Amino acid sequence: RNEAARRMEEAFADRSRDIILRVFGLQRDASEADKAIRIRIIPLPSIGHAYADQKIRRILVEIPPNCPFAVKDINWAFYGFASADQGTGEMLWELIPSEDRGMLRHYGCREKDHGGFRRWRTVTPMALPVARPHGRKDGNERGEIERRAAATVAQALRHAGLIFKPVSIRVQHEPLDAKGASAEEFALGTRFPASRLWHVEITFVQPVAGPLIAGDGRYLGLGLMRPIEQEIGRASCRERV
Repeated sequence: RNEAARRMEEAFADRSRDIILRVFGLQRDASEADKAIRIRIIPLPSIGHAYADQKIRRILVEIPPNCPFAVKDINWAFYGFASADQGTGEMLWELIPSEDRGMLRHYGCREKDHGGFRRWRTVTPMALPVARPHGRKDGNERGEIERRAAATVAQALRHAGLIFKPVSIRVQHEPLDAKGASAEEFALGTRFPASRLWHVEITFVQPVAGPLIAGDGRYLGLGLMRPIEQEIGRASCRERV
């Protein structure tokens, strides 16, 4: 993200640096107007079959319709970044455009006439304002904390622009899938303490289409969800590249 923003600053020296910082989420004290033009960088863990290991091999860059830069310019800003082993020189990874949309379908992005899904689970945990307590707690105290966390999930969905109401919300720190990782394992390298990360399962009143991502870390890949079961209905994916 930072390197892509630097590229844009160099290439568009005549544009306001403030706009570039807002688009890439580098502006402090972001307003709702700032968030409306911000791109989202979403790492996509590999899922979808029994042997999928949930390692990250793909990144989705989601561009809002009112972004002040053209899609081709944002694509260019991310193209070609690479990392090599400092000792051996071996290439570890490189960003290249992909025409394969198969993984997006596992995250609920289907054809426009597809009805969407009602039940969703986190692949990467949500960052919520409610922290899990340290040490052992009795059932009543733990239940109250989980109820408060579930209430903040509903708020997070509204902040993410989702208008469909949930009928049930379940929160926990244990992974929801056999190949998944506990919520606290995602805290490394983020600004969020491990206690604020929760795995979440949501059932909505009506079907929702992906990509579905919510919570305080949604612009950098936390709170990414996958659908569990198909439902009949109508919904549409956001514009994306």
